[in-house]
Amino acid sequence: MFAGYGYYRIEFYKNDGTPDNENAKKAFDFCMKKYEWFAKDEKFVIDESEENVIRVNYEKTMWADGLILNNDIPYNKEDIKEWLMAIYNEAGITCFAGQFIRDDSDESFEDNWIITCAAANKPPMYPSIMQYNKNVLGRILSSAELRSKLYYALDPSSYSEYRLRFRNKQTGAVNNWFTVDIVPQPDSGCESVFDACCNEKYCCKWSSGKETLYLMDANDNYVMPDFEKGLSEFDHFDKKDIDPVQLLVKDRVFKKAESKDWEFVGFFSSSDDVFTTTKNKLANQ
Repeated sequence: MFAGYGYYRIEFYKNDGTPDNENAKKAFDFCMKKYEWFAKDEKFVIDESEENVIRVNYEKTMWADGLILNNDIPYNKEDIKEWLMAIYNEAGITCFAGQFIRDDSDESFEDNWIITCAAANKPPMYPSIMQYNKNVLGRILSSAELRSKLYYALDPSSYSEYRLRFRNKQTGAVNNWFTVDIVPQPDSGCESVFDACCNEKYCCKWSSGKETLYLMDANDNYVMPDFEKGLSEFDHFDKKDIDPVQLLVKDRVFKKAESKDWEFVGFFSSSDDVFTTTKNKLANQ
């Protein structure tokens, strides 16, 4: 049974968040001995340049797309949790983080999954799973109430939604508000995001109250994020005379008197990736 392609990465850390090459080797040897699917055909390796990382051995997968998955290889949340719990409990390794991407896009336009999990001196009890659309870098969320799917632009490095970041010019404090949506281009004739994506007529917008701003590049074209670039081509909003800070004043996020101290500084992911988050947590505990 074909279950798509898999991309696996586990990073191991010491108690202060620095790389732990010794425990990466220990975990690798443990998995080689315990799991036939891990050892067979040299599917996994310790990275040559980052020796605290276990990843897929792309030279041995036979497919540039990644590791071909089958029923023996853990690729759902429950099986990955069981695998990581064994590393934690049986191998006794307690500081690591993992990211596991399942790409089923050969079978379905929308079926791509990412599972993240971290053990920062606590058992990796609750892996998180997210479905996303690789072709347009849009997160897909099912909504029973709306009977539709909602698409958000994602940061390629963290798979997190982009948010607008505002910085206080006096204190340096930053705040992220609002999410960047993927929508059909105005006047495209496309009624759904899916149709717009298929016809390369999608774009990004930010809505604040009753105001909608579309993201444009330097050539006044709509920004169309893809899997590699994200929102890197953003240059300005379609309404150049509108200050995003003043829209937040209208939405009562800022008081008018204090708005002069704030400035819009761009788009950032809503959270760091699981590796950065875990390392920071260990370093600051």
